[in-house]
Amino acid sequence: MESGSVLVVLSGLPGVGKTTLARELARSLGAPHVRVDAFETALGLRATSARDGDPTGYRLAHVVAGDALQSGRHAVVDAVNPVREARDGWRALASEVGVPLLEVDVVCSDPELHERRVRERTADLPGQVVPTWEGVTGRPAWRRDADEPAAVVVDTATTALARAVVELRARVDAHPEQVAVPASLLAPHHRFGAWAVRGEPEVVLETERLVLRRWREADLEPFAAMNADPEVMEHFSSGPMDRAASDGLARYADACFEVHGFGLAAVERTDDGAFLGFCGFGRHRRRPEAVEVGWRLARHAWGHGYATEAGRAWLEAAPGIGLERVACYVTATNRRSLAVARRLGLVVEEEDVWAGQPVVVLSTRP
Repeated sequence: MESGSVLVVLSGLPGVGKTTLARELARSLGAPHVRVDAFETALGLRATSARDGDPTGYRLAHVVAGDALQSGRHAVVDAVNPVREARDGWRALASEVGVPLLEVDVVCSDPELHERRVRERTADLPGQVVPTWEGVTGRPAWRRDADEPAAVVVDTATTALARAVVELRARVDAHPEQVAVPASLLAPHHRFGAWAVRGEPEVVLETERLVLRRWREADLEPFAAMNADPEVMEHFSSGPMDRAASDGLARYADACFEVHGFGLAAVERTDDGAFLGFCGFGRHRRRPEAVEVGWRLARHAWGHGYATEAGRAWLEAAPGIGLERVACYVTATNRRSLAVARRLGLVVEEEDVWAGQPVVVLSTRP
C-alpha cells in the first residue's frame, strides 16, 4: 500500500454543512467521498439507521473506504456517526488497514442558520428523504464520550468553506506527521508510563547535557506552547497546532516506541529538568520503508547545539538497533534544520516536493 493514505471522518448532525465540506475536501484530495446516507438511501433505510440499530449503510461505507485506503488513496467519510459504536468502527478500520485517522466534528453554532439549512434542504439523491428540523432537534444531543479521541472541530457558521478545506487538507498532508500506528495507541488511548508497568527504563539515551526519555503528562503543556509558536512551526505545512493536535502528536511520539522499538523521545535538559522538545527515530508516512531522524525544539532551546547533540546520540545508537541507513527530510527553506543535518554527517540524496513544499532528502550510514 502506498504510504500516504489517511482516513478522514467527518461527523455531525444533518444540516451543519458536513456533506458540502466532505465533497469539497474529497475533491481537493482526489479521494472518494464516502457518504453513508447515500448507501442508506439506496437500501431504503432511514437516516437514523445507525442510531436505531441497523448498521448496514455504515458497513458498506467501511468496505468502500477500506478499499480506497488499501489502494493507496485517502478516503473522506461523511456520516452523522450518532453513537459511540459508529465512531469506534472507523477507528477499528483505520487500525486494521494501518493508516492514520483524522476525526473531524462539523458543527453549526448559529441555531437560526442551522434551522434554515435543514428547512431549505432538498433531496440530492434519488429516493432520498431529507430530515426535518423537528427530526434533527428531536435527536439525542450529539456529543463525544469523555474518553474518546479529541477531534478537529469545524464550525461552518464561522468558517468559510474554502478556508476549512485548506486547513483540513494541511492536516491530512501532515497527519499524524510521521506514519500510522494502531488507533488504540493514539490520543487519548495511549497512556504515558506504560514502560514502567513492563519494567522498561524511562531514559532512552543520555548525553553530556541532555536526557532523552519517554513522555510524561507534564510534557503536554510546554509541548503545546511550543507547537503553537508560529516560528517553531514556520516550515510545517500544517502551521501552528492546537492543543488537541499537539497532545495527539506527543502520544503518537511515545507510542512509536511500542510499535517500532524506537520513537521520538522527549528531550530534557539535565541541569534544570526543562522540557525542550523531542528528538528521535520515526518512519515518515511518505517513505515508511526508511527510518528517519527528526527533531523539534522550543525556540528558547535554539542556538545551543541541543538538536545536534541529541541527533548524534541517536545516530550513534542506530547500529545497536539494527539500522544501516538513517534518512532525514527537511523543508528546503528550513536553514536551521539543514545545518543540523549536515553537522550530523547527513548528505543530500535528492530533492522532492511534499504538500507543495520543496523538501531535501538526506541520509547517512551510521
